[in-house]
Amino acid sequence: MKKSIVKRMTLSALIGALYFAMCAIEGPLASGFMVNVRLAEGLLVLGLFVPEVVIGCSVGCFLFNLLLGGIGPWDAVIGTSATILGGVWIILVGKFFKKDYFRLPLFGLVAVIANAFLVPVTFLIYGFIENNPGAYWLTFGVVCGGEALAIYGVGIPLYFALKKPMIKFFVDNKDEELEEAI
Repeated sequence: MKKSIVKRMTLSALIGALYFAMCAIEGPLASGFMVNVRLAEGLLVLGLFVPEVVIGCSVGCFLFNLLLGGIGPWDAVIGTSATILGGVWIILVGKFFKKDYFRLPLFGLVAVIANAFLVPVTFLIYGFIENNPGAYWLTFGVVCGGEALAIYGVGIPLYFALKKPMIKFFVDNKDEELEEAI
């Protein structure tokens, strides 16, 4: 039996709202250039089970960057692009790797790398960091560390906490190998 797309899109919308709310609660920690730990990025791990969650995270990211925590329209576009790139990778990892020992180290790599490279570009555009390689790489390191902490530090515990319910309610029967893993 094919699981309902309505259920999946509802979950996606809820995750988008949760992403936005988590970032709003975090405030400057979620989008600063000295500290940049957006814990809501850990929600992307749910894309391993329900690919539509990536849409929710991307919309939540875009709206937060545009309305509350971003530094301008370029931040909304560039920051959301990094989230989308990471999310697409997570969907691919979920599709091709069913064992946790492959999925868990791989799922967050592109999200961490994309954010680390792209987010400092927005700080350069708006003049928050000097236009020199040292400032870029310092910001790169801050964003990379914060993203890795969010993706893996929040994502992996969330993965294990929600694995059984996500498989039970959202994973199609064609993923029997994944269902057997629980």
